[in-house]
Amino acid sequence: MSIELDTYIEEKQANSTYIENEILKSLESYPPLLNVKHIQEIMQIGKAAAYTVLNSGEFPTLKIVNQLRVARPYFAKYLIESSTYKDA
Repeated sequence: MSIELDTYIEEKQANSTYIENEILKSLESYPPLLNVKHIQEIMQIGKAAAYTVLNSGEFPTLKIVNQLRVARPYFAKYLIESSTYKDA
């Protein structure tokens, strides 16, 4: 590989790690089970959009009475995977 390509790959890996760490840090103050209001706040979206995210099937959810919840680690993984730039 060329030096330029090696540098590019290292920068991407370092950037991904930084982004992942920032996402994880930003979720530390939330409870272990996130509800629709938490999703709205985290993603800065409306209630209908938050329900769309929760019902997307991208991560496991838990229904408690009539409320959907998602475990914080599953949601963090979803955010990281959705936020990470992927080369073709």
